[in-house]
Amino acid sequence: MSSAPDQQNMTLNQTYTRVRQSEEDEDLLAEPTEADKIRHEAMLKLKKRSDRRKIVRQKFEAFLWVAVALAILCYGDGNRNFFTMLLHNVRLERSYLHVGYALLGVNTCIFCYLALYLTVAKKQDNWEVVAPWAIPTATIIGLIMCLMFMLALWPVYGWFTPLVQFTLFMGMLLSNHFIPSFGYKPRDSNESEYRID
Repeated sequence: MSSAPDQQNMTLNQTYTRVRQSEEDEDLLAEPTEADKIRHEAMLKLKKRSDRRKIVRQKFEAFLWVAVALAILCYGDGNRNFFTMLLHNVRLERSYLHVGYALLGVNTCIFCYLALYLTVAKKQDNWEVVAPWAIPTATIIGLIMCLMFMLALWPVYGWFTPLVQFTLFMGMLLSNHFIPSFGYKPRDSNESEYRID
């Protein structure tokens, strides 16, 4: 059972909390001072500089991955470039290579279905709802394709095969940094899904 002084202290604490909260609310609603404006401008400049540095760092990393992938494509196994090696090297496991090519074709078809047919022709951005099978199927096929290419290239590169394969994958993936957007801006994530164009 609480006593009267305890209730009085609780009431005083609640009153003090309300007064302090109302003062903070008034401070938030008050007109910013000159110092606040200067501080805000300085923070914006720092954020812009930080964003620029981040973009430059990302572009530089993408450039390095693409450059190393191009070096692998140009020098292949050390005697011939990568594509000539794929065509003429007798050490390659051709059966695994052909299965890898077939799976690459299937993944390319899934990508064209999602990126071209659904997005451009049907104007559907929500792939998970329209084609829930596509992403998991492409992922499983991609993993099997990676294994097939690894088995096909193993006689040529040996233990370096996973490194070569990963480098080529990252180079291909990050080469998108250097494709111009031609003014296309992606839709904002805050934008309503039911928009009227």
